[in-house]
Amino acid sequence: MRIRFYTIAIIIALGFIGCKKEKKVAEVSEEKAPNVIYLFADDLNDVVLGGHPQVKSPNIDKLIASGTSFTNAHTNAPLCAPCRASVLTGLLPSTTGYFGGAQYDFKENPNLKNAITFMEHFRENGYKVMGTGKIFHHKHQDTTVWVDKNGDYLHGYDASFGPFPWDGKGLPNNKKGWGVKHPSFPTLDTDVLPTSLADVPNYEPDPKNDIPGGKGWRLYYQDFKYNSEDDRDLMPDELSTKWVKEQLGKKHDKPFLLCVGFNRPHAPYIAPKKYFDMFPLEDIKIAETVENDTADCAEILVKKADYGTGAHGYDNYNAIKNLGPDGLKKWTQAYLACVAFVDDQVGQIIAALEKSDYADNTIIFFSSDHGYHMGEKKWLFKNTLWGKATRIPFVFSGPGIEKAKTTNIPVSLVDFYPTILELCGIEGNPNADTNQLALDGRSLSSILKGNDHSKEEEQYAVSYVSSKTNAGGEGDVTSYRDQHTAIISKTHRYIRTYNGEEELYNIQEDPNEINNLANDKNSISVLEKMRKVYENIE
Repeated sequence: MRIRFYTIAIIIALGFIGCKKEKKVAEVSEEKAPNVIYLFADDLNDVVLGGHPQVKSPNIDKLIASGTSFTNAHTNAPLCAPCRASVLTGLLPSTTGYFGGAQYDFKENPNLKNAITFMEHFRENGYKVMGTGKIFHHKHQDTTVWVDKNGDYLHGYDASFGPFPWDGKGLPNNKKGWGVKHPSFPTLDTDVLPTSLADVPNYEPDPKNDIPGGKGWRLYYQDFKYNSEDDRDLMPDELSTKWVKEQLGKKHDKPFLLCVGFNRPHAPYIAPKKYFDMFPLEDIKIAETVENDTADCAEILVKKADYGTGAHGYDNYNAIKNLGPDGLKKWTQAYLACVAFVDDQVGQIIAALEKSDYADNTIIFFSSDHGYHMGEKKWLFKNTLWGKATRIPFVFSGPGIEKAKTTNIPVSLVDFYPTILELCGIEGNPNADTNQLALDGRSLSSILKGNDHSKEEEQYAVSYVSSKTNAGGEGDVTSYRDQHTAIISKTHRYIRTYNGEEELYNIQEDPNEINNLANDKNSISVLEKMRKVYENIE
């Protein structure tokens, strides 16, 4: 028995791509096929679903009201590389054996390197495919998906988490290629840096350490101008938004798939000052922490921090707390500012669509690669199996899709691929001529059109994190039984580690997942059901 959880992805092949077979193209007409705009944020957790009382996201709220929102949606892996591999190809980590961690480059995975991404599949079926920003994991780009049959490169801007501080030596200056630490926060790594663009870095020369000194920001290896809020260069997400608005103003002779990957709210938490001003520091509410919250959690995940990324979340939390009593407030302010910044970009794109010739025939999908802890369980990072790291926004809007509808049916990123295929009338297995793997998700099209089949079958979403102990290496295929797994139903979350430790939470009664019910005799029937689901994953 194969348990199917949900997301989607597509890849299509040009004849010059050697490892993929050429197919006959089935052209579609603009009159019959809807356009698709794919909006994908990075590290955006459930704050836009009520996950923080102070979030300001009016444009995302508008999008949710205009369509159907799945409030119990989850990533298939709460880490950038494996989750994006899953959404782009529609294949679960348990199918491909790719869980991230030390398995860094997904293109080395034998089950993924020949998989057809949803962009390629749409191009194969007559769509004009365009993209900008962070769609692939930024180190695993496949630029061929943006090349159309005429050889035109339909791509806007590369992914970048910049602009970055600069000390005059050029970029990259550290192992991440993210530039140097900001002089305002010399004790912080760049991946927790919370500051506005107005805090222009100024590095004094340091001949002893061979640092010539530099003032200002750098972006795409060039100077980034910042004189004021009204006299500055555009950040990467702003550049992508500008490019998208230009595409929506053009005449397209066939239906299009337009993919937009926002870099924020991914760290470093840098955004224009006006977004920080929306959240006065003295008013910021930080995440509630419960004393001994993790005492009843799996020891291998807490005391041993057996994640492919190690104890990074605990380290980030401690680094921010060490800034003083306002440390976590400053980080939370910066995260909310970056969310508001992304929301503004979403609003501009929606407004441009509404003014365009394509307003009545375009489906919008909005989601995120995974969630992010804001200090809950003293963790400040992604890559756990608790809800703050796996839960994501998951919204469809457009012609034929029910408006102002919410549902708590458990879904996941792999459901996107089969759903958008059905909504656009594209049939067949994208991988029929490559790796023969069927998409793992299920189409949600019927639900989007008003039919709710939640009572017909038990449904689950699944998410994985890699074990540091059993991480494997590049090109390795590993079993989910050697990693850590979360299974989510409408009512419960079940966590199973590779060594057999268990956690069980009633997410309706205990949404913050404080009380582990794995040893609760009144929960044994639920526990046994979840164990069977786990055993039947293939």
